[in-house]
Amino acid sequence: MNEVEITLGIALLLSTGILFAKLCQLISLPSVTGFILAGLALGPSCFGIISMESVGNRLEHFTQIALMLIAFGIGEHIELRRMGSIARDVGYISIVQALGAFFFTSIGTYLTSWVIAGAALNHLDTFVLSVLLGAVAVATAPAALLHIVREMGAKGPFTSTLMAVVAVDDGIAIMIFGMTVSIAHQLVTPGDVALLPALYECVSEILFSLFIGVTTGLLIDVILKKLHNRGEMLTAGLALLLLCGEATRYFNLSPLLAGMAAGFTIINRAE
Repeated sequence: MNEVEITLGIALLLSTGILFAKLCQLISLPSVTGFILAGLALGPSCFGIISMESVGNRLEHFTQIALMLIAFGIGEHIELRRMGSIARDVGYISIVQALGAFFFTSIGTYLTSWVIAGAALNHLDTFVLSVLLGAVAVATAPAALLHIVREMGAKGPFTSTLMAVVAVDDGIAIMIFGMTVSIAHQLVTPGDVALLPALYECVSEILFSLFIGVTTGLLIDVILKKLHNRGEMLTAGLALLLLCGEATRYFNLSPLLAGMAAGFTIINRAE
């Protein structure tokens, strides 16, 4: 697929998404519902206009940047001044829902496979598949959540708690997934990957992602205080956020955590 066709595909996605979003608004549904329906209509599940065969991995880089910018918006909703009374609730909810999603998905997948396969079930392979799916189930999709919050102008304790849980959940998901992949490697190919080094790698990814995000947030805060033109402020802020995304991509870190940390730093340094 050449560059012109890719541009045409993006144009179709945007125009169809806006059309479907407006239709959903007429029946009091969030705009993101229309975007999802537009993706289904244009994707391989329906008309097949946009597919991996046509687009390939050409948009993967832009997807990572977009996710980082979305995570930045979530970080902006986590104000420590407003979270003093809900910090314990955020930690409790994050841990319970993450572990709950992991165990229920893993157990459910294993039991379903056992019921379907019966005596022919390969217990080791099924267990590995179950825990991997359980680890994937822990991750959340912040894009739709942030879009709805902004569209509805939602504010208050519930919104603050929800945004904070999404942010904390991303870090928990990275740790669970890293440990699960290491355990799966140990079971499938014993001695291939050690558990402690894998755990160290997960913690390092989280800490370095947060460090890059906080550093970016501090730089944006310092630079924006020296600028007064709105256009220049937007340009400088976007440039630093893009550099943050490229840094995480170069070092194989999490753009979501870095983006959240940058937004969190800026909003909590605001006077």
